[in-house]
Amino acid sequence: MKLTDKRFWIAWAIAELLLLASCIDAAVRCQSFGMTCIFAVTQPIMIALVLFKICYPNAALVNLIIISLYTTYSIYLRLTHEDNDGWGWFAFTVVLPIAQLILLLLYWGLEKLARIAQRRNQS
Repeated sequence: MKLTDKRFWIAWAIAELLLLASCIDAAVRCQSFGMTCIFAVTQPIMIALVLFKICYPNAALVNLIIISLYTTYSIYLRLTHEDNDGWGWFAFTVVLPIAQLILLLLYWGLEKLARIAQRRNQS
């Protein structure tokens, strides 16, 4: 896969638009805390996925699809008012992206450490 892979950038743009729609929905409902959480928490994972794409293009694409799915479900919960206690949007737009970012960085870091250890053992 090339760095100019259109599938990744289309999925990235769709995920960003969904996140922006979620932020706008929170702003319209006068939930400034929610809007700040959605934007501040999800942008680091979007940037990390762009960097992750260099080494693992398919994994980055799958992660973008996962982000799009739970963002869509979060918007659905808010629009249909099925989130009675108000914590569903928080779980899908704050907790899951943080967990996904931690797992992504943990995998990436452990993979880098494994490469370094392998190089040292070969020397």
